[in-house]
Amino acid sequence: MLEEFSDVEHLCAAISRWTSQLTVADIQATSSFLMDLNTRKSRINTMMVLAYNQHNNPEPEDICFFIPGKQNDWVLARNEDNRFNLELTSKAFLKTFIPSYIFKINEAIG
Repeated sequence: MLEEFSDVEHLCAAISRWTSQLTVADIQATSSFLMDLNTRKSRINTMMVLAYNQHNNPEPEDICFFIPGKQNDWVLARNEDNRFNLELTSKAFLKTFIPSYIFKINEAIG
């Protein structure tokens, strides 16, 4: 999917194919996400939470991906079924993803 959306020539066809499977209410947000993905040439930012075991070796606890956008910022985060969901970033998401003992979320963040 990332390769498909990084190619400007195939972007319109890809958007049409993906949006045909959505409700009308989701089409605008999805189109915005796909355009943001295209603008960044499918490059995404990654955030990983690591924990250190008794031998002081890092072990991954969680991972998510961020896509800064023109109007919104997007996050791809794992759900309980270990599948990834696309969401708008929010303070609520950051509070659930980043353990409070690691990083305190400023209440001024929207």
